[in-house]
Amino acid sequence: CSEIVGKLRIKPGPGRLEVLSAWYGHPHNPAQRRDVTSAVQKKVSRKNGFSISCSRLLWGSPTFGACVLSVTYQRHSSDTPTPGEVLRREIAREAVASIVDAATYEALKEAAGSPAAGSWICATPLVMGIPVPGGSVHAIFASMGELLFWSRGSIKSQSYLAFRQQLGTAEVRVIQRPADAEGAFKIIERARKCAQTAAGSASTESSETGAFHESKAFAAHCFGSGGGGTEEALEFAKAAGTMGAAVAVAAHVDEAAAAIALP
Repeated sequence: CSEIVGKLRIKPGPGRLEVLSAWYGHPHNPAQRRDVTSAVQKKVSRKNGFSISCSRLLWGSPTFGACVLSVTYQRHSSDTPTPGEVLRREIAREAVASIVDAATYEALKEAAGSPAAGSWICATPLVMGIPVPGGSVHAIFASMGELLFWSRGSIKSQSYLAFRQQLGTAEVRVIQRPADAEGAFKIIERARKCAQTAAGSASTESSETGAFHESKAFAAHCFGSGGGGTEEALEFAKAAGTMGAAVAVAAHVDEAAAAIALP
């Protein structure tokens, strides 16, 4: 800042303002300058800014020519955020909270209803959040790479991903689980034999596979008696009505939530 300009101004802002160096005098000759670092630092206001006059009356006359006031400073970081930072943090906090809620909900769904090998699952397509009447597909889940189900007179085998992509938006429920690993093996083998029979292989179950008229009948046939006693729970839910079924599901999800929360 020169004498022609009059004053050197640093606007107030967040963070402490520290004057690193300040001098007044000749613009090119260091020998004709006066160090005024401490004096300028004392003029910093409480709002971390200053307005200083570039005048010989204030700093003296270190040279006969035109004088310049030079100030080098730095502004330290502040714990007090600006309004813009507050807004950005609030938006980010809400976005993260929404993501955590969604992830928690999905984790509970996975814990409470994820299919295991040999499970009987039912996928119901949804249109605008409403189940499509008569659109449910029952299937036997063998693995992520193999899912067996009856469709239009034949037994198909697809990966779980391809099955979900084919249905589009759908709600997937686990109808029944195998009692143990041995039961799961028997269920999957029965489903595979049905698929071979439908393809023309010789099998003792050929008469049974020909009787399938829907995917639910196929899944029930494959499951046989290899379940884990879920039929009794389903019958109980039917007897209790819609409210009883809702309570049963809520209790199941609460158990899953407690299991996730435990260390």
